[in-house]
Amino acid sequence: MDTARSETGPVYTADEGSLLLQLHWLSADRLLAVFDTYAAVLDSATGQQTARYDYGGANLQGASVNHRTTALLLSTHSGTELIILDADMQAVGQGDAGQAEGVTCSDTVVYLWGVDTVSCHELSGAERWTKVLDTRPQAVVDANQPLLFT
Repeated sequence: MDTARSETGPVYTADEGSLLLQLHWLSADRLLAVFDTYAAVLDSATGQQTARYDYGGANLQGASVNHRTTALLLSTHSGTELIILDADMQAVGQGDAGQAEGVTCSDTVVYLWGVDTVSCHELSGAERWTKVLDTRPQAVVDANQPLLFT
């Protein structure tokens, strides 16, 4: 909605029963909407969906967006999976996320953390390293150097 006007702008109607969890600007005219059952890229001028990634029945455990890269942490009956998407919602990487509870996406890597570990993964999904900790990780923040909060 243009806040200088009283009329509403374009409208997007989500799938029935879907819950909106996050919104991220990918560019001046593209908006990423992360729902509990799918993620969609919307054209801000028309409200039309231009790209979509369905979770296929998996539960969304976490999502992190960095510019045009999105990392999803999905939980299924067989375990937890890391999915890395480009700006067009195409999977560019994936991998086993083990017992991960959270995810942070940076420009070049993805960090996963669980009960007592933090791991770093390439954008392809391949694991780069894992560190076992004495305390429970709470979050990883992408900065000049990654910041781990325990």
